[in-house]
Amino acid sequence: MTPTELILIRHGETSTPGTLLGWTDSPLSVEGVATMEKVSAKLAVEKFDAIYSSDLDRSVASAKIMAKPHGMEVARIPALREMNMGRWDGVLFSILMETEPEMLRAFWADKENCRTPGGESLSDLRSRVLPAVEELRKKHEGGRIMVVAHGGVNRVILFTALGLSLSRYYKVEQRCGSVNRISYFPDGNEVVTLVNG
Repeated sequence: MTPTELILIRHGETSTPGTLLGWTDSPLSVEGVATMEKVSAKLAVEKFDAIYSSDLDRSVASAKIMAKPHGMEVARIPALREMNMGRWDGVLFSILMETEPEMLRAFWADKENCRTPGGESLSDLRSRVLPAVEELRKKHEGGRIMVVAHGGVNRVILFTALGLSLSRYYKVEQRCGSVNRISYFPDGNEVVTLVNG
């Protein structure tokens, strides 16, 4: 049985560290660009059927760096955007710790179902992301695709493949530029072969 292989990558570091970035965008930092160039060099020898990205600039810029050695275009998918952080979007985490500690505690207590103020919950994010991933898997059955997305999006995809509850969301790190690999077999079995590489 030939699996469909998903290479799942988190975008590079942005120029606004410490800020909660959901749908608010930020360009890659110099370090972020350098990290993605190193990851791109490592994966340059592999063949991909397609390269996809969230439509947010930090992911698109990262995906373009990844696609350059392959001479491929990047297809943007809005459903792969990071979680909408609502009122918290674009705000420094340290400020939220001072101004909205109770709401933060409520979110941490039920990360799966508690929505950020005016934004999404992890369950909402999962409901948006998984159908998009399933569509890509069907479109490229038996092939290898790359998706460049976000920490939240990547965790949702990984946790689903691992059969883990999103309540354990922070148990898996997703460094900027990290590489994950998932093999989806025709019999429905999903095997995670690399996390945070």
